[in-house]
Amino acid sequence: MADALASMDLLDYLNECHTHDDHRSAVLTAIHEAANVGGGLVTAASVRPLIPEWVPAPVVGNVFSQLTKNGTLVHTGGYADSGNLKSRNGGRPMKIYRVTQRTWKEAAA
Repeated sequence: MADALASMDLLDYLNECHTHDDHRSAVLTAIHEAANVGGGLVTAASVRPLIPEWVPAPVVGNVFSQLTKNGTLVHTGGYADSGNLKSRNGGRPMKIYRVTQRTWKEAAA
């Protein structure tokens, strides 16, 4: 009986969760905010603190990948240190991207 109640709690929770569109929108908003602060430049490290905790980590990578493939984010050729020594990415170089204004509106739509 306790398992059934736990499952119902989980189902209720999942029904109240954000959709994939909500997740994508939150990541796009975070990228836009980071670009405004960074003079049009972003890295994963500059964007991650701006992403709500309810956004699954794989969505972040997926959105970055989509934006690089469609030309919204363009690698500048530069790299920055991740600065996150608690993760597996600690000390690894991460790409610096420029947000292209000509395609931003399409990506955010």
